[in-house]
Amino acid sequence: MLNWGVKQGKIKRHHCSFDKVYKADRAHITWTPAYIEQFLSVAPENIGRVLIAATETGLRPADLVQLRRFNVETLPSGNRRLRVPTRKRGVYAHIPITPKMAEIIDSAPDGQEYILTNPSGKQWTERYASQRLSHWKNKAGLTEEALGYSLHMHDCRGTATTKLLEAGAEAFQLATVFGWNLRYATQMLEVYAVVGSDKTDKILELVQRAEKNAIRT
Repeated sequence: MLNWGVKQGKIKRHHCSFDKVYKADRAHITWTPAYIEQFLSVAPENIGRVLIAATETGLRPADLVQLRRFNVETLPSGNRRLRVPTRKRGVYAHIPITPKMAEIIDSAPDGQEYILTNPSGKQWTERYASQRLSHWKNKAGLTEEALGYSLHMHDCRGTATTKLLEAGAEAFQLATVFGWNLRYATQMLEVYAVVGSDKTDKILELVQRAEKNAIRT
């Protein structure tokens, strides 16, 4: 906490300085469309809705399980967004509602307070949702042995961030969506701007297209 205070300019210095010993770099780990489809093919609908909502919104599990109908706002344009107070930073995230997320919201039964519910029709807890997602992830064959790395619910946040980056989102737009300050959003641009295999394929397509155009001319 003291280190954070120095970095944020809240205090000038402190005498208990130490650095983190463990730093996890999971920016390259995301739920690809193929992984999501593989998961949905075996998982029950209620936990499948959790995965879709997590990858579409990028909300942390603690905020995701708190989603209620009053978090949905209709904009003057007719589009909708989620306005969610984040528990970690204490600020509001303003998340555009994608078609997949709209389907989840609109299919929730009338009178149901929470958008996502467990098999009993009650609100998920963060821990139970994570446990069930992990269970069905393994059932789907998305194990650490099969992938070469572990895939978690928290990786949904990176998945949503990567989607926005691929769509051309800038730092201030990420800050608006996820409730980040601009400095942190800029850092996240660097963290998640990784080149995966799908991006390499797209780059190769651009190169091949350019070569064909050059030959024609």
